[in-house]
Amino acid sequence: MHFFVLRQGRDNIHIENAFAYIDQLDKHAPRLSVAETFEFAGQCKSGGKLLQSSDFEDSEEGQAAYKKIVESDIELELVLSMLGLTDVKDTFVGDTEIRGVSGGQRRRVTVGEMLMHRSPVLCGDEISTGLDAASTYDMVQVMLHFGKMQRMTRIFALLQPSPDTVSLFDEVILLTEGRIIFAGPIEEVEDYFALIGYKSPPFMDVADFLQMVSTEDGATLYDPAPEIKKIRPDAPTLSQLADLYQDSIFAKQIQSDLKSENTYVWSPTDPGSQKKSVSEVAELDEVKNKYANSYFRSSGLIMHRFLTLWVRDKRVIIAGVFKNALMGVSVGGVYFNIQDPISIQGALFQTGLFIMLGTFPFAVFGSIVKCLLGF
Repeated sequence: MHFFVLRQGRDNIHIENAFAYIDQLDKHAPRLSVAETFEFAGQCKSGGKLLQSSDFEDSEEGQAAYKKIVESDIELELVLSMLGLTDVKDTFVGDTEIRGVSGGQRRRVTVGEMLMHRSPVLCGDEISTGLDAASTYDMVQVMLHFGKMQRMTRIFALLQPSPDTVSLFDEVILLTEGRIIFAGPIEEVEDYFALIGYKSPPFMDVADFLQMVSTEDGATLYDPAPEIKKIRPDAPTLSQLADLYQDSIFAKQIQSDLKSENTYVWSPTDPGSQKKSVSEVAELDEVKNKYANSYFRSSGLIMHRFLTLWVRDKRVIIAGVFKNALMGVSVGGVYFNIQDPISIQGALFQTGLFIMLGTFPFAVFGSIVKCLLGF
């Protein structure tokens, strides 16, 4: 088992920044547009720079092209285009109460938020929720294409994927009841199950075959050769399938790779680094820097987002105006023409109390900003 020791100092490696996770649920600010949601995610995670200067040539022309891309919205338009959201980029994301984009488009917004950050490892949990087979295929194809182009790793958990979507991946991990019954190259999965007695019918594609094998109905596909039938006359249970995989060459190869010496180091100053190669992940700015923005810039981004959402929530503004006006009229009417000093103090106290209660949400927001700024 290998452990990564991240030392403090000039060569810090913030390994948590190397991973991104796409949640199964769509959690967004409903009154932000699709483009604003992507822009905020890009500013927070990558400082507004999806591409790095190292992606371009060191020549003046290359650096000039990089500067032009950063100053424009080409990066944002690229993500919107490849997710098919260009036509709704100015539409609210919305939710069950606020009208916005459709459910499938909202799922793409969730995926797009993570694509606004250049993550070496991108993990997705049920990214096909709310999408049809064609949309899922297109989205996965785009993410895998850019992942291979940038030499990044993409790991997705899918439920009932289409055969075309399954064919896009290099490897597959088949899970059932928390056990691994196969993990290896996707082009060898059918041959593996054929060796232990499972045969895929001619009318069944690989995706449906794998899903059926991982259930109790998979016993209907058990048709072993005579020499295997002598050893296992009945279809193995799911736990037995997991044990069979542990004895396979695929599992043994994984165990061998885990026990072998790691050929990469995270930093050129690691012990023995002269004899090893430095991981390319450790050279990325996203991993070297813990935060993409300073405290002041992060606070400005949060404040701008809060004010944008507050201004667009007309109901809160209208309710606040009526509430404060009603409070002012009621207090003024009760203490009208009062000369007693004690009563005047009571009126001032009640007025201050109403002001405090009316501005309570802003006081909480101000406290958050002060914490961010370190005051």
